This record gives sequence, structure tokens and C-alpha cells, in this order.
Amino acid sequence: MISAAIRLGHKYQMSKLVAHAVGYLKTYYTDDLNIWTAHKLYFPEAFDENNVIGVVNLARLAAPIYPTVPAVLPAAMAVCATLGPSGVLDGLASDEDGTVEHLAEDDARRVLDAIPRLMLATASGVLRAFAPCAAPVGCAGLAMGGCGAGARALLCAYARDPRLVAGVHPF
Repeated sequence: MISAAIRLGHKYQMSKLVAHAVGYLKTYYTDDLNIWTAHKLYFPEAFDENNVIGVVNLARLAAPIYPTVPAVLPAAMAVCATLGPSGVLDGLASDEDGTVEHLAEDDARRVLDAIPRLMLATASGVLRAFAPCAAPVGCAGLAMGGCGAGARALLCAYARDPRLVAGVHPF
């Protein structure tokens, strides 16, 4: 329904229809962290997870005419990253006719490039929560001995270089 409203509104230049549909999308794909975190899911309950591919494509379609539409892109692209590489590449299958909608090549590259960066940022955040290190030198005094100090030093090392924990390379 949202897709049809944006596509028809765009084609027939019905700005109020597009604005209404985009307003709905902005309640989920928002740049307001309080709104974003208030939702249980990263997408509307009526959507499937991979419908976010369609959201990105709709935003790209409507953006040249409706300047507020690109506001949904950062959040929608981040949700695309949660699909993983296979989900991004598999695309969004249509229920009606079996066609598959994919991200544009540039958008797919952006999402695929972001996945390991998001993994590293998440790992670093988790590790810093358990071993808060204000600076790389913050762990220097922990080598005084004892298992607790050693574990904390290891966590601090992981926090400084999360690739040790969440790198995409298996070795």
C-alpha cells in the first residue's frame, strides 16, 4: 500500500499522497533516536524485514521531487545491513508476480561495505561497556598481576581493536 501510494503519487504528481506515505515511513525510518528506539522492530509490523529494500528504492525514486524523502535513507540503509550479505543480494521478492526487487548497485555496495564496520562498532561498544578504557593508555596499569587485571587488560585490548573479536576474516 505504501509502495503504491508513493509510486502513483510520484507518477501523477500527487504530492499530498506521497507526503502522507513518506510520513508513515518516517515514523520508522527516522533520524530521531528516541523515536527509533521506541519501536520494538526496525520496520513496521505490517512489513517483512526485507521490505526495507523497497523503502530505499522508493526513497531514491521520490527524492528528486520530494526533498524530505532522503531523511529515511540512513535508517533504512542501516536496517538493510541487518539483512546480512545474502539478504541484501537476494532482494525483495514480490508476492504478486514473483519479481525480485534489488537495491541499486551503489546502494548495495554501501550496505555491504557497512556491515563489517557496524559489526566492529557493535563489538567495540560491548567490550567498552565491560572494560571501560578512556584512552589506549588507560589499560597500562592493569598488568599488576591477578586474573582480574589480566582479563581486564585483554578486554581493553579488544575494545581498542575490535577486529580481534568481530573481524570478518576467520583467521
